[in-house]
Amino acid sequence: IKVLFGVVLVSTSIFLFGSIVTQNPNDPGIGKYINNSNISNFFGLFGAYVSSILVSLFGATSIIISLFVFYVGLIMLLGIKSKFLIIKFIFVVLALILLNFSLNLFNVQYFNLGLFAIIVSDIFYSYLPFVENNIYYRFLLGSFLILFTVFFLMFSFSIKFQFLTNFINKTVKLLL
Repeated sequence: IKVLFGVVLVSTSIFLFGSIVTQNPNDPGIGKYINNSNISNFFGLFGAYVSSILVSLFGATSIIISLFVFYVGLIMLLGIKSKFLIIKFIFVVLALILLNFSLNLFNVQYFNLGLFAIIVSDIFYSYLPFVENNIYYRFLLGSFLILFTVFFLMFSFSIKFQFLTNFINKTVKLLL
């Protein structure tokens, strides 16, 4: 049953990844109805709606959700034991919100940051309005939140901290 569930999750992740990558603002989605004959999403109308929901909520970083679903599916498919999958998924969602919020602090406007990040930003700036106009506080808080995001994603994808330190040390040795 784990193998079957793993296959379903891997298939779902491929669907999510393809839907998000081929997401087009001109496709139908949340709050907009467009003629169905002009859908450019690879997975059609259903893919357009799913990608619209994910990108509206989490922005362009919603692709990480599809990578996490693929990771969990692969673990189940291979029969590897993993604990706390629901908690890890919650950490992925929190990491996406924190990442988008920190990108908002850095005034990154190259892509959609998502509704959750906008809500968190509005709440944050309403309670701490002095942060909005002070670049030092924005940089400090944004850097701190990106660090938290990395830790949350490392926990979610079961990346050991020792692996990361070894990777950084080897990279530094290669550069020097």
